[in-house]
Amino acid sequence: MDKMTEIKILRATEKDIKELAQIYAKIWNKLGEKWDKTSSKALMKDFFKFKPDLIFKAEIEGKIVGGSMAKVKQWPGTRLSDTELFVLPKFRNQKVGKKLLEKLISEGVKKYHVKVFEGITDGRKEYPLKWYKKIGLKQTGYVHIEGNTQEILKNLKGEK
Repeated sequence: MDKMTEIKILRATEKDIKELAQIYAKIWNKLGEKWDKTSSKALMKDFFKFKPDLIFKAEIEGKIVGGSMAKVKQWPGTRLSDTELFVLPKFRNQKVGKKLLEKLISEGVKKYHVKVFEGITDGRKEYPLKWYKKIGLKQTGYVHIEGNTQEILKNLKGEK
């Protein structure tokens, strides 16, 4: 991507579901999960049903290259939950994900006063999984992550 190419972060619409679903399925299938057009489309529709104002797309030269979305829940306190962030591999390491996440969190803070961000990520590190296994939990390859929205936004804005 050329340094002059603009990354636009826009609110996604229901018209974007098909394209976002295709990107989502493509990315997660490469990572070993089983997604098809039907399942990824259903996921997108589910997010639109809950919080259509918290679904964003990243566009470069008019082409969707990624997306972010979340639900809002009270547990405890207001938080962004079930968060999804996905960017086509070709556009990674170019601040697309950063901009999508920043927009998602900013809108969550502004509209719903969220205080916590939570998500799931691949966590194949020994700690703390060793302890979880010891007490009977099975590793799925993912761990729960969360953080204070204000701190994340501050760090995202300060990142170069």
